[in-house]
Formats: sequence, C-alpha cells, structure tokens
Amino acid sequence: MNAARPDAQMLRELIATRPGLRLSGPGADLTAIDVGTTTVFPAAASNFAGKSILIGSQTQINSARALIELDGIAARLVVCPPDFTPERLASVIEQAQVDVVVSDTPQKVFGGARPIYLCQDAVPLDNARKPGPLRSQWLLPTSGTTGPPKLVAHTLSSLLGAISQPLAQESSPVWATFYDIRRYGGLQIFLRACVTGATLVLSDADEALDDHIARCRLAGVTHISGTPSIGAGT
Repeated sequence: MNAARPDAQMLRELIATRPGLRLSGPGADLTAIDVGTTTVFPAAASNFAGKSILIGSQTQINSARALIELDGIAARLVVCPPDFTPERLASVIEQAQVDVVVSDTPQKVFGGARPIYLCQDAVPLDNARKPGPLRSQWLLPTSGTTGPPKLVAHTLSSLLGAISQPLAQESSPVWATFYDIRRYGGLQIFLRACVTGATLVLSDADEALDDHIARCRLAGVTHISGTPSIGAGT
C-alpha cells in the first residue's frame, strides 16, 4: 500500500532531533525522552504494521502519543475528532477501511472495528523489534455537518510543509492551544511543537477553563493559538 521511505523520517525520529519537546495535559505529561525510550504499544509490529488505524483515544495526550508512535508503522493514520456521532464514526471507519482502533476508553464502541488499548504504564522501547518505516498516510475527516464526512489525505511531509525550523539561537516558545489536535488547526500546532522542540499545553473537553489557565501560567506560556472572541463593551 505504502512504499518504504528511506528518504523521510518518522515523527518519532524528528522529535529525537529536537529533544526539548514537552506535551502537557491534565494529569499527564509527555516528553521527547518518553517517546524515544518507551512505548505504550509493546506489540506494535504485530498489531499495527501496514494497517489502517483509527486514533480513537479520548484524551489529547494519548492521541498525541499514538500519532508519534504509529507514524511510519501504520499504512494509514485516521485522525478522528472524539465528538463524532456513531454514524459519522462508522462512515469514517468504512471509508478508511480501518483494521484496528487505538483507544483509551474501554466503554466506547467503535462498531465492528477491533480496539487495542494503550498500556497504562509505558514499557521500554525495543528498537530491534521495530518494523521498517512506511510513508504513513494521515487521513483527516471533514466535519460531516452536511453529509457523510469526507477523508482528506495528507503525509507527514505535507503537514510539515508550512512549519519553519527555528534558528539555532532562538529559544523554544511555550505554546497553549484551545484547538483539538485531532482537527487540522490543532494538529498543526501539535506538529510545530514536535519538530521545534517546544512545550505545548493541551486541554481536554472535561477540563475546567480555570484549571487550564492555571496550567498555562505554571508552564510559562508565551504563545496561544485559538479563535479570538470580542466581549460586549470591548
């Protein structure tokens, strides 16, 4: 389905060249060291190699980990928002010919697709058992508000095309975003953090706004990505 890619790097390999990465979510952090030395998918070669995989994790931090670990292993990564209705989700699964779903939520149903759950505790990464790299296709569905969602295909290279590398003397920013990384806008911020070695403060749908702002202050956020709103009298 996808050819081997000796001329391209997997997302995990790109992160290794920018070791400052830190993703901060409610109750959990993920660093470049974490993804470079451990895995939450100890059987990745047998479970995921060359397959079409739906990222069905409920939290952004677990979705981020799945994307980092499975790029270059999966044939397709289907990046689906967590609030899709069962009908939209079923349509995406059928269109993308999903073989397996990655999830952190045992009670969530994904139709007939087989769920595989992230390990609660990461285990050491065995690099000798990693499958050869593929040029994974990243599929992002449209909202589906006017009909069944359509799948828009990307590669990691195309998604990174608009992201410039920082100059050597530049300090890495500390980002926060109100966008979900499973939608295009948030995914761009997530990938920017990955390849520039920045800190990114992520939120989750059930996190109180005050808690998210408190974590932003604690992390020393310097850049925020979100849709501005204008209040009355402003």
